[in-house]
Amino acid sequence: MDLEKFNSFITQLFTEMSHEDSIVVLTFLLGSFLIGLLFGWWSGRSGVRKFKKALKKKEDELVALKAEHQAVQEQLGLKEADLTKAHLEIEELKTKLSQIENEKAQVNAQLFESSSALENLKADHLASLSQIEVLNNQIADYADSTVEGVRPSLGDVDLTSVQNNYDNASIRLSAIEDKLARLERENVSLKSEINNIKGNDTPIAFLDEEPTVDDNDEELEIEDVADDYEADALIMDPEERAAVARQRIQAAFGERIIVANIADKDDLKKINGIGPFIEQKLNDIGIYTYNQISQFDDDLINQVTDAIQFFPGRIKRDDWVGQANRLKKG
Repeated sequence: MDLEKFNSFITQLFTEMSHEDSIVVLTFLLGSFLIGLLFGWWSGRSGVRKFKKALKKKEDELVALKAEHQAVQEQLGLKEADLTKAHLEIEELKTKLSQIENEKAQVNAQLFESSSALENLKADHLASLSQIEVLNNQIADYADSTVEGVRPSLGDVDLTSVQNNYDNASIRLSAIEDKLARLERENVSLKSEINNIKGNDTPIAFLDEEPTVDDNDEELEIEDVADDYEADALIMDPEERAAVARQRIQAAFGERIIVANIADKDDLKKINGIGPFIEQKLNDIGIYTYNQISQFDDDLINQVTDAIQFFPGRIKRDDWVGQANRLKKG
């Protein structure tokens, strides 16, 4: 219906206009249409250019954001690795702290035992001195009485036995005092180690702070060693015991224990109870491998304990031999 009205309008328009007017109108309409078309094309092209420019900018921003995201992901990975490492170091420090606390408890126990033994020996020593003084007075009275022609009885006292008891007590007292002094040094060292672990953020080595004994400083010539090692050790000072023990260990190489050198070296610190300091002491006497430690018998354990001046009984309590057997098989 509308189309018919439009056709009627156009027909009436061209009927009422002259031929020239119709051409002008058509030309005007065509020009207007072309101008509108060109304007629309130009406007659209300008809009497309702006849109492309904005799109390019967004694409560049997206690339930059992706690069930044990748960098952040890498940093996050590094931080997570550092965090994991820090957790492992903390666990390692806790383990070492626990070991040192156990060491400290054992040293304190040995220190208490040594202190008790020292007090008992001091009491025996004082008793012996008192008895000797009484005997000296009796001897003096006996001598005075002999001059006067009277011979008082000294009773059933065995002077030789008393003197021997006194000498033995003095020797044992000296040995206990040396051991007590060493244990006190070890106790101070363990306290210092605990303070270092609690005060530092970085792992530290597990040390047994005890003065080393240089083999070159002691060139003792001991040809005959008694069969009863513990009996002889009682009358020796710690350094003499260490020297004798080292000689006995050297004699055992190739017979009771295999020979090894630095080229065969195992990481002895994997054995619970052995730190870097004790490992170095073991290396100094020729012990480098798990296989060697697995061959320790009771006699060799006592000799190694004296040679490295270690805590008596610790090698057995920590089961070095069992640990070495497991490590060499693994």
